[in-house]
Amino acid sequence: MDAGALKSRGNELYQRGKFGAAIEAYTEAITCDPRWTALYVNRALCHMKKREWSCVKRDCETALHFDRNNVKALYMLGLALIADKKFTDAAKSLTRALEEARESGDVIQDDVWRELARAKYLEWELLASDRDRRYSNLESSVRAIWSSLGAENADTMREVMSCARAPDDRSSEPPDAFCCKLTFEVFRDPVIAPSGHSYEKFAILQHLKISKFDPITREPLKPEQLIPNVNLRNAAHAWLSNHAWAFADIVRPNAPLE
Repeated sequence: MDAGALKSRGNELYQRGKFGAAIEAYTEAITCDPRWTALYVNRALCHMKKREWSCVKRDCETALHFDRNNVKALYMLGLALIADKKFTDAAKSLTRALEEARESGDVIQDDVWRELARAKYLEWELLASDRDRRYSNLESSVRAIWSSLGAENADTMREVMSCARAPDDRSSEPPDAFCCKLTFEVFRDPVIAPSGHSYEKFAILQHLKISKFDPITREPLKPEQLIPNVNLRNAAHAWLSNHAWAFADIVRPNAPLE
């Protein structure tokens, strides 16, 4: 069989849940055409179903060698890096996947965003734990000489430590302006309607499939009237970057990787 026929065979086996056999078919196809990106992506998908993350990483990196902007390869590489607890690298790969998916209008955008949120949250969790340890050690050291500092210096030290800990304080809520009235989540890709109200793009498009009006003003609304709200997106994402604990509201950080 040629590479095309072997790929079709692999696709059929994948649909039947025969992931090991599908891997064999794609591997044989690769020997016939070692530069066909789709073969590596498809094989990576089979390895992902078997949770063989090192194999997923290898195939995705090979696919990206031939097509550096392949959304599925960037996405699955991000998942493999999360599984390997390399959260910073995972976030970089998933950020690229989200950018490419947004450009192409790929329906995988929501999945990519939620896994990016997972990587960002888990990265923050590690860093926040280390910061808390260091700040606690410093506070213990300062407390030993607290009385010698004088009242004003002691108050200043308290203010400094409070400011240092502020970004990790989870008691605050995301600003309402950064949250969609339909999803109640921080905006990923907001669009603005003629009414001036902004909505998460995916959510408002789903709403307009059923109801042809603005959810807040009830004015008639068509999809083509929606305009990307780039400034709001950038502001919301900047807030998330500075309050990465809020990514936990977008995805369950410890949910199984899909």
